[in-house]
Amino acid sequence: MSLRQSRLIVECPHCHTTYTEETVTLVRDEGERQLFHCACPSCKRSMIAFIRDHEGWISTMGVVTDLDAADAVRLAVRSPVDADECIHAYQYISQQSQNLCQILLKRAP
Repeated sequence: MSLRQSRLIVECPHCHTTYTEETVTLVRDEGERQLFHCACPSCKRSMIAFIRDHEGWISTMGVVTDLDAADAVRLAVRSPVDADECIHAYQYISQQSQNLCQILLKRAP
């Protein structure tokens, strides 16, 4: 991946260190949409950057993440979480939270 191809991915949003070729990974390329993982060589923070080029207009969005580049690539090909999975997770957490609260209350002075 050439930094010249992604002129908008230049520096870490936290410490403003310039990214290098080795610290920017192209995660997904869908023509006018590209997803990058950027790792700061100085402060070690990472960012996922989304760039969309549509009819000459460029939109960008960056999100700070704890993912490394390999995780970003692996997760980019997985299917999204659907509504049923969200409901099941909510129900499980709701059921188990009472047990957790009881354990914590027993330990409180």
